[in-house]
Amino acid sequence: LAQVQQPFAGRVVHPLLVFVADHLTPLSVDQSFFAIGILCVFALSFGLSWLRKQLMIPYSYFIPLCLTPAIVLISRDYYLTDLAHTTALVYLFILTLRKGFTHWSTLLLLVICFFIRESTLLVAVSALLVYGWKRDWRAVGKILVATVIAWVSLGFLSRYSLPNIHQLPSSIYLLLKVPFNG
Repeated sequence: LAQVQQPFAGRVVHPLLVFVADHLTPLSVDQSFFAIGILCVFALSFGLSWLRKQLMIPYSYFIPLCLTPAIVLISRDYYLTDLAHTTALVYLFILTLRKGFTHWSTLLLLVICFFIRESTLLVAVSALLVYGWKRDWRAVGKILVATVIAWVSLGFLSRYSLPNIHQLPSSIYLLLKVPFNG
């Protein structure tokens, strides 16, 4: 990871899946990226369909949502972490609906999402704001612990990586990235 620039050094789940597929199958690295991308598209489609059914969203709203340019672009750029992250977030929302955001399985997936893409911090902060508004301090504590564990682990994992392109500390870079980079 010493040759990888931040924040990419912490995005280890997607490349790890590709590494496993590359070493356990006759697929090349490129084919492994494509295969993982295809699996993510199917899992994303299944997850979105389940959410549509549970939330009783009419097909007239659901189909255009699935065909938005953002979904099409992340499906096209299957070698990036965006498709895997979007898929994991859909299942994070499914677990939230089924078990609640503070169930251990949901919090574990939240931590894993951090290792797919560091912008998971936005989801964690949103959850903290919602549970803080509801004055559910136990939930705030659980989410905060999961977030700190993930954030500290990411910092430890990427401590020897190259700095980001702006030479900013990671926390400031992530905060400034939101308004300027989406």
